[in-house]
Amino acid sequence: MFGFSKIKKNKVGIVIDFAGSSVGSVLFEEKEGEKPRLVFSFRKPVNFLFETDFNASLRCASESLRFVLKELKKFHLGKVDFIVCVFSSPWFASKTKTITVTAEKPFEVKKEFFNGLIEEEEKNLNKDEKINSQFIEHTVMKADLNGYSVKNPIGKTARSVKASVYISAGIKKVMDVTEKEVEKLFNGAPLIFATFPFVAFKVLNGIINEKEDFLMIDIGGEITEIGLVRGGALERVVSFSVGYNSLLRTISSRTNTFFGESASILKSHLRGHLAIGELDKTALAINDSVKDWNIGLRNALTEISAESLLPQETLLMGDDLICKPFYSSINSEDFSKFTVIRKHFVAKKVEQAWFKQYLDTAESFHYENNATLAMEAVYASVFLKN
Repeated sequence: MFGFSKIKKNKVGIVIDFAGSSVGSVLFEEKEGEKPRLVFSFRKPVNFLFETDFNASLRCASESLRFVLKELKKFHLGKVDFIVCVFSSPWFASKTKTITVTAEKPFEVKKEFFNGLIEEEEKNLNKDEKINSQFIEHTVMKADLNGYSVKNPIGKTARSVKASVYISAGIKKVMDVTEKEVEKLFNGAPLIFATFPFVAFKVLNGIINEKEDFLMIDIGGEITEIGLVRGGALERVVSFSVGYNSLLRTISSRTNTFFGESASILKSHLRGHLAIGELDKTALAINDSVKDWNIGLRNALTEISAESLLPQETLLMGDDLICKPFYSSINSEDFSKFTVIRKHFVAKKVEQAWFKQYLDTAESFHYENNATLAMEAVYASVFLKN
């Protein structure tokens, strides 16, 4: 509702996908009268699998960021007009809240009214988080006046206002490192920060019927994040510390191989290309890892459904093949008790093709098909303007 300044056309933009276990990037071109074209992409894993200390994790993540930025610079020596860095967990904290204000007499709803609500919630978020943080997003996603949804409430009169607020804050040390590394190679390019739950909500809610409710499940390397969209607002965001790297580590341990080889072993297993002995070991590793992930999912769904049961429609994000074992378990009847009609979730994988109305998704030699990067590019090139 209260957006960023407009970004002009005929420009080159970059998105940095700063995730928990990797740093990715996509470079795109905007030309007058044409859809933005995805030109180049690159992703570098973060090598902190046996590091638990925050500073060590940030140091390793910074190395991946540095590597990615150098690859971008090699590909594009010219001017970059804007850069959007999208943080996934654990690099940010967020808060969603629905606030209702009532008065005996009708009052005019002014921008200052919403600013006051946001400032109060920012103070509360600062109290809750024990880290030195810097605010990224603070927006009113939806407003109801006298019980009716209103797209532009400013200047209207009402007795009651119900506002859905989203506030996010990045870890200042991480944001400072990102700014420093970007400035080294792309000095002068404006850097805008965003958080993945909000980016996914804005883009997916704009593509899907805005009246529909749905869950977003993003399976990252170390963390799985769940967002609940209800009534056109991002109502809740929860996460749990099990991702696809737990599966890869289990495969590595069970098959006595290096971690770097476990993704290839998993993919060979799913394609039916493993020998009998390795097939059995990998199958057991997958089964045990999915059980652990299901426990985390069940706990997260219990928390997010405490006040109201959940919609059936579920949108899945994550590496297509590596996350496949987790995807199949979401549709299990084991989780049907969480849905509003007591039936299993209906899960759909988010595909890059969904964004063709916004992007030129024609094949590019230097761009690898990736739904997450495409979605973030849509946000940077389209939704930041509105």
